[in-house]
Amino acid sequence: MNTIALSLLAQDVAVERQGIGLLLVGVGAGEARDLLEKMAAGPPPDAGELARLVPDKRVEKDDGYLGESLLSLAYAARSLDVAAAWRALRELPR
Repeated sequence: MNTIALSLLAQDVAVERQGIGLLLVGVGAGEARDLLEKMAAGPPPDAGELARLVPDKRVEKDDGYLGESLLSLAYAARSLDVAAAWRALRELPR
């Protein structure tokens, strides 16, 4: 869910978590479907680039010692799964 939310944020779509789902703020149902289909048809994003969008990536106690680049890579490895997210997008009902 983090991966899809960040991918939408990278496209300037405001996203809010709503329980187990995502609310695309100011986006109608048809527009949301079109946006998700377009994302699924395109190449998956780079997890490290998505992680750069996260304001506070510190998870582990020593993360405060990492520079931004390494911290983004660590966050991406721990918290994002681009391959699974894109599989899920491609399996959404049309």
